[in-house]
Amino acid sequence: MLRAARQALRKLFRRRRRRWRRVVTESEPPDVEPFGQRGIRQYFMPLISMLLLLIACSAAMMWQRSYDTVDTLIRASERANTTTVVRSIYGRILVTREPEAVQPIFEFVPDRWNYEQSPAPPVIRDPWVDSWKKRVGVEWQHNTSVTGNPVVGAWWLRVRWPTVVVITGVIPLARVLRFEWGRWRKKRARRGFTPAVAARTP
Repeated sequence: MLRAARQALRKLFRRRRRRWRRVVTESEPPDVEPFGQRGIRQYFMPLISMLLLLIACSAAMMWQRSYDTVDTLIRASERANTTTVVRSIYGRILVTREPEAVQPIFEFVPDRWNYEQSPAPPVIRDPWVDSWKKRVGVEWQHNTSVTGNPVVGAWWLRVRWPTVVVITGVIPLARVLRFEWGRWRKKRARRGFTPAVAARTP
């Protein structure tokens, strides 16, 4: 009797020990990051998506605004003898850099970024030649002024606001679609409809 009782107690303790070890191993997170940081990676993509969504919304607002108002940022560096101009006009953003200080049309403070806004002209001459670069919405040239004249050290960049909206809006849109697809699959699973069940049903 005592021997049977001892064996029964040993079996019981062994089962309890196995269950306790299983609970401990399952409770530990599978991904443990260094320096004791757990779960930080799950916030990385949502933050990036929110930032890209904010940029896309701002670009869409600037796209609409550029047809009514011309926003200009200019920095004339007397030390480097260069002038950098960032301008939003007619659905595009234009960045130019000239190797010499150019006198702007408004008063400015040297060696600092200066902001100016003006009403957009009713009609402008579009210097952007029709090409695949214009259709994509990005073009860059170096050693050439924005007027097309060869100037050593000069460069310019044209980017269409719709292109910025599309590029920055792809990842947030993909995450929204993925979230909605997951919700739809969960609803179908709760109703008892899964792809495996659907394949077996005649």
